[in-house]
Amino acid sequence: MIGKEIFREELDYQDMVLLCKDNQGDIYLGHSFLYHGRDALYLLFLYKDKLPLDKEDDLIQAWNYLDENSIRIVMVGEQNGEIAVEDFLYSHGMDKDWRSIKFYTVSNYMELDSFFDPGKMKSKDCICFILN
Repeated sequence: MIGKEIFREELDYQDMVLLCKDNQGDIYLGHSFLYHGRDALYLLFLYKDKLPLDKEDDLIQAWNYLDENSIRIVMVGEQNGEIAVEDFLYSHGMDKDWRSIKFYTVSNYMELDSFFDPGKMKSKDCICFILN
């Protein structure tokens, strides 16, 4: 079931998919998940290339395309979920903090396609899907 998420004072979720739309109408993706690495609790994948929604039918296919074809993917170790979200926002020129974006829950990655509508995103919009 997809619904708006109400949450506490911290982002302690295990898996988050982030999307933002820039002034040119391009949409960018980030993926942060619980990692428990040596120097970081979370790992953030920053995709520097826009989502190729013009080449692929849906969000998951566009994401897979980036994974297979982009050489501009940066992995960043993060201390917590808040910093992971804010690093994503900052890396794409968004002047927002993690509390100022919309959060939605999804049960699995396939639900992203049924909920994500790029046409409804406005310039400088950012959303986060929390997988539970």
